[in-house]
Amino acid sequence: MAENMVMAGESLGLGSCFLGAAPYRADKIAKKYQLPPRVFPMVQLAMGYPAENPPPRPRYPLEFTLFEDVYPELTDEWWRRRCR
Repeated sequence: MAENMVMAGESLGLGSCFLGAAPYRADKIAKKYQLPPRVFPMVQLAMGYPAENPPPRPRYPLEFTLFEDVYPELTDEWWRRRCR
């Protein structure tokens, strides 16, 4: 659900940030938002219009992160071929 909210927000020009402490602060969150018993908050999501538009962060090339059919043996030779 949160991922769908992020994608929908992006289509409207909104930025978002997942807050990872929700499970560790569940009791405080439940109290603040008057959650019913046995409801456990797993995710907090902040959304809003960005004040800046930074460039995209660098990403690893696809050959470092996508493998088809089999996971390669990551030998020194494999790294040399890809880190030129």
